[in-house]
Amino acid sequence: MKHILLVLLVLFPIILLSRASATEPVLRVGINTFPANLNPVFVTDETSQAVVNKIFDALFEFDPNGNIVNCLAESYRYESETEIHLRLKEKIYFSNGIELTAADVEATFDLLLDERYKYPYAANLRFIDSFNSAGKYQLILKTKHPAAAWRNAMTFKILCSMELEKTEPSNFRQKQLSGTGPYMLAKSEPPNRVILELNPRLKDATMHPTLHYTVVAYPYLAPLKLLNREIDVCELQPEDVPVYRQKKSWQESFDILKYRKFGYTYLVFNLQKPAISARVRQVMYNVLVSGPFTEKFLQGRGEALDSPIMLLNSKVDAEPFAVERISPPVKLKILTNSESQMRKRFILFMKRELAAFAIELEPVFLEYHSFLDCLKQKKFDLALSGFLLDIDYDVQDILAKESYFNYAGFSSQEMDRLLSEGLIELDPQKREEIYQRVHTLWKRHLPILPLFNLYYYVAVSKEVSLPEETIQLMGSNGDFLQNIRQWLLKPRQNSNGE
Repeated sequence: MKHILLVLLVLFPIILLSRASATEPVLRVGINTFPANLNPVFVTDETSQAVVNKIFDALFEFDPNGNIVNCLAESYRYESETEIHLRLKEKIYFSNGIELTAADVEATFDLLLDERYKYPYAANLRFIDSFNSAGKYQLILKTKHPAAAWRNAMTFKILCSMELEKTEPSNFRQKQLSGTGPYMLAKSEPPNRVILELNPRLKDATMHPTLHYTVVAYPYLAPLKLLNREIDVCELQPEDVPVYRQKKSWQESFDILKYRKFGYTYLVFNLQKPAISARVRQVMYNVLVSGPFTEKFLQGRGEALDSPIMLLNSKVDAEPFAVERISPPVKLKILTNSESQMRKRFILFMKRELAAFAIELEPVFLEYHSFLDCLKQKKFDLALSGFLLDIDYDVQDILAKESYFNYAGFSSQEMDRLLSEGLIELDPQKREEIYQRVHTLWKRHLPILPLFNLYYYVAVSKEVSLPEETIQLMGSNGDFLQNIRQWLLKPRQNSNGE
């Protein structure tokens, strides 16, 4: 990577001379992969989430500091521990011109619970007994039990009920839908670009009228495209940030903004494979979690984790198991997506480190969607993946038996019971105690190993006016441009500075 950066630095004067005039009022965002799906019901990857966040809104969302706040919901009040009354904001319109009402929320909720549509996060809604309209803008939510994090479950995108009336599961995944977000889908050009235009019902002259999401297949090219004015915003590889900060001319071209994602990179074990014994998992825990390996690898680029319940990270110990080596030696394939340079490097370091413990790793680097298919179909021994969480204690998505993201194939009635108890406990102290027991049970079985939470960086052209507050902490339904309404339009200069 260093030699690539040196080449870019040498080319910088040439880049400045060749920059094309860019006067169109467009915000151009560089992304690593083309969105897997633009139907919000089926979105599970970060890139797709970032795009649909501009088209669709939810009842609640997370603000730049990770606090859950109202979005389409105007207010709510408790009638009891299991009954909540919500009121919607008025005069909110879908891009097709239809006003948002409680009937749209009810229809969306019914579709998500319809098993024919296979909503990936349906398990997150099982605590709900009923969710019905009670007037044009009123809804009544009844839960089967008290729900500590019920607003987190209300972050699904709201769809237009009229567009759902004649839909069928067989063709719904490809259906283009209207949202109440600031933008609407104008054109999808796989595998290169997605174009969004302002929701015609949103009359805000300060916003960028058009968003272009452009795939930059090789991450190290993103800053080059930024300097050449081909894009305005892009994510940076964390390991490259110090180099960019040392070059004054680069500093004058773009700002570098730091943020965190509420989630982590983790190692998942395929528990269906006999070679993945408890002893193997314990040795890898000793090396990767209890030992200094991960901290040494990170070198200040993130923080190492010792619990899958991220909020408990500083409150638990990482005592090693009383095992040292594997006998007989084992050979295991380890998969990750090839787009992540950090994960690829981590695996190569792991391979060298674990050889001393008689664990031989065979790295396999796959394109993201192929990697995801292997996870879903259990075609792996070990896999290094990333996971974004709701900003809460709950980890049902990865540890519950029926979870869509339980790639390890982990099954424990006790774990399912504890996770369910954690969701219904309203007392904060008692709730934390439940998740302490979740941590203890996780360590007993080790279906996954949480490894690290990286620091992330975004480069933004100086030609873009930044909001006063940018994202500091991103949850599972967020993205860096989530507060897009505050990214104001700034007149673009051409290459002659006019």
